[in-house]
Amino acid sequence: ISLTSSEKALKAEVLDLSGKIIATLNFTDNKTSWNGLSRNGNAAPAGMYFVKVYTENGSIHHSKITKNE
Repeated sequence: ISLTSSEKALKAEVLDLSGKIIATLNFTDNKTSWNGLSRNGNAAPAGMYFVKVYTENGSIHHSKITKNE
């Protein structure tokens, strides 16, 4: 997951389709990755997830990702 913007990304939240936060990710050089695990360390099921990226300017960017098995 990367943010191609002049804004500095601070964190991202991975949410399931119901809006529940599955994982919180930190950024380095406006890039981060998700290992597919939920907050409790269990593998999240395959499917579609939403990603909310928060920046230092208070902006929120949205995207979708698909997790395969």
